[in-house]
Amino acid sequence: MKSGEITVAGGACFGQPLAELMRFFERPDWKNELMQTVNGHRARFGDRGVRESDHERRERILSEMRESRRTLERYSRRANAEQLAEVFEEALK
Repeated sequence: MKSGEITVAGGACFGQPLAELMRFFERPDWKNELMQTVNGHRARFGDRGVRESDHERRERILSEMRESRRTLERYSRRANAEQLAEVFEEALK
């Protein structure tokens, strides 16, 4: 495995084409393989997951959208912030 490469159940890597990754889910025992990998990760690193409330999720998504908008505006001066904001707000409804 290359440095920075993430391995998922069945040895598939995120650096692979999507079609190859999707074949994992065609396996008859994919859920069991995935849970074994998840449980192995938790045993090694602990369960560090964080649950979000609906409000926290909405705020995180809005924050990510605002940052994306800033990035788009930086790279494309044609982007109209008002129009993008409307699209982002509509997507959350």
